[in-house]
Amino acid sequence: MKKAPVLPNDAERVKALKGLQILDTSPEVSFDQITELAASICDVKIALVSLVDDRRQWFKAKYGLSVSETPREISFCGHAIAGSDVFEVRDAALHPDFCDNPLVLGEPKVRFYAGAPLVTSDGFRLGTLCVIDSQPSRLDERKKRSLELLAKQVVTLLEARLDRQAANSLFSQLQEAQRIAHVGSWSYDLRTQEQFWSSEHYRIFEIPEPQPQESLWELYRQRIHPEDLPELDRLAARALKDGEGFVYNHRVYLDGGARIKFVQGIGRVTKTSDGKPAFISGTCRDRTDDVENENRYHDLIESMSEGLLVRNASGAVIQVNQAAKRILGLSEAQICGREPLPAGWRLDHEDGRRFEGWDDPSSVKCRTLGGEGDWILSLKASTDDRRWIRLHVFCVEAPAGKTTTWMMSDITAMVQAREEYRFVLETLGIGVWRYYPQAKKLHWNSTAHALFESDPSQFSGSVEAWEQALAPDGRKTAIEQFEQALRTQAQFFMTFEILTPSGKRKHLGARGTVVRNESGEAVLMVGVNWDRSNEVKMETFLQQERQNAIQNSKLASLGEMAAGIAHEINNPLAVIQANAFLLPRIKGDEQKFTDRLGAMTKATERIAKIVKGLRKFSRSTEGAEHRPERVTDIVNECLVLTEAKAKRHSVTIDAKLESQKQILCDQVEIEQVLVNLINNAIDAVSELPERWVVVSSLDEGDEVLIRVMDSGKGVPAEVEDKIFQPFFTTKSVGQGTGLGLSIARGILEQHGATLMLNRSLGHTCFEIRFKKKDA
Repeated sequence: MKKAPVLPNDAERVKALKGLQILDTSPEVSFDQITELAASICDVKIALVSLVDDRRQWFKAKYGLSVSETPREISFCGHAIAGSDVFEVRDAALHPDFCDNPLVLGEPKVRFYAGAPLVTSDGFRLGTLCVIDSQPSRLDERKKRSLELLAKQVVTLLEARLDRQAANSLFSQLQEAQRIAHVGSWSYDLRTQEQFWSSEHYRIFEIPEPQPQESLWELYRQRIHPEDLPELDRLAARALKDGEGFVYNHRVYLDGGARIKFVQGIGRVTKTSDGKPAFISGTCRDRTDDVENENRYHDLIESMSEGLLVRNASGAVIQVNQAAKRILGLSEAQICGREPLPAGWRLDHEDGRRFEGWDDPSSVKCRTLGGEGDWILSLKASTDDRRWIRLHVFCVEAPAGKTTTWMMSDITAMVQAREEYRFVLETLGIGVWRYYPQAKKLHWNSTAHALFESDPSQFSGSVEAWEQALAPDGRKTAIEQFEQALRTQAQFFMTFEILTPSGKRKHLGARGTVVRNESGEAVLMVGVNWDRSNEVKMETFLQQERQNAIQNSKLASLGEMAAGIAHEINNPLAVIQANAFLLPRIKGDEQKFTDRLGAMTKATERIAKIVKGLRKFSRSTEGAEHRPERVTDIVNECLVLTEAKAKRHSVTIDAKLESQKQILCDQVEIEQVLVNLINNAIDAVSELPERWVVVSSLDEGDEVLIRVMDSGKGVPAEVEDKIFQPFFTTKSVGQGTGLGLSIARGILEQHGATLMLNRSLGHTCFEIRFKKKDA
């Protein structure tokens, strides 16, 4: 028995699993329903949501199984999480890795297993959604896809469950915070002199409630620290006169000064239609805990690994933590501008422009217009020290004006990794490019320049640079494909030919992604190029070999039909010979003479029709263009070529041609496919008591359907899945020199047509479906 492997990242994977807080939890209907649905879709007895930790596989949901876990080392799921695709064991009893597994030898007697990995948004494979049966089986592509989609739904439920738990926890914390915050409210109507205090307002100022309204203002003033009363009077007078709101931080004087509270009051003035103050309302909040926590906040800021720098509306630095000093390599005095920067110290944008800090245009835009900004900056602290910094800037409206917070982190290691990635791309010969459609600017990396053999110093950066490099004979098509991708596609793949400055022709592959804005306009294209010249050369060779194989198979078919066709020609030749012998003897009888000449003419036409069909059938189709052809004409010519074989085997061929439509095709290739299908049908029924073949055509919507049906009872089930495989045949050695269903299907696919076996008519029936040619 092969034990389930331990993955390279297993410790991190198990940590992520435990972080979901799902192991050993009670059953949940949403997961149980998925296992029931998976079992139904895949037609199996057992379905599980299996989570694999470091020692076991535990079943969060199970359908058709009673146990809740099994050891990891004997688990099938432990093997399944080693890959990203559906892991399928069609018959465990015959599989060398599982035939002696305890789960196969004992309950639940596993014979069939298929598991879709449960992959989190962070890329960890935590377990599987698996289906199990005690009988051998297999999943078709539809069932596999369904299992994968259900597995993604399981992951969505797992992550949503954790998010829901976090949200509930946060909601509880907010509720508790509101209770602890004790925010009071108050109001004063200037017209009626009525005042109102909430219970929390009374509690903050420690005044028993209720109190007479006329006493509230004086009671309030008695609680204000004597040193803070002048500011209170100033703000109150301004509010009453000018209608300006205020924020007032003051101290509450309790027990004759033995106790002090810190309170923040916020007031807002409501005015009448003529602009006069009419109503003042506001809140008060006990900030005593905040003040006591300021030291703790300072410690928290200092412990951050990210650098923090805060500037006020004037640009002065009002806060900077130790991490910012470390990342920038500066002292607080240097950051605040009180001391000069070290010699050689500078910050640059990615493109080499000097970053001007507070006065940098991008910083000014963020500060004046609001919002956020992100930059990658290069920091040169000395000749030998160069680091990379990610800077995130955001603005906050504060009572004293707009403050700007600068968060920074050292990403030198990440940039170095990116350089290593670039080295890999260059080693593999993969060029990376970016195109900005609105500015019509193009950027190539060094490998892309090498592929095009261009000089980076002479590169214009315009899309015309690429267009001019295209080979003249394919330039128009390549540009049209590129522009079509810009207009309608999200991703694209194309191959184009270039002519390098040295005169060398190359076929380059291109794959890219189009990024669009909210209006659907393309704003960026990112992609890669690579040299496909050898691939194109091989594809051309294989196409030629395919044409040779098709031509050889046609000649083999002609050889197989030769005897019958010779017999077909002999009959009209005998008619001609006999009438030629009689003509001199009946020349006196005008009617008989005319009749004999007519018979000779028909015999000649019969020979000409057969010869014409043979000549067309044997012609090579390489390079032939697709033309509009009538389906009736194609089928009739095929019947001429197969009539002799049918007669030789005493097989009746009927034609039921209802469609008069045209299809766009290479007529010779389509005739070759039909002749092969008809000959196969003749061979199949040649020894049956009932021998017939029906070739029919009819219109179905925008399609033309051609059927070749014979008196056989259908293709045996054991070969049905193999008949379209290359080199497969049911005929004896030395027979079956025709086209083969695999090649026939390939020819039709190149015509945009399909070849299928119809199992619903009770006889052997092959169907070809073409798109009609527009009239």
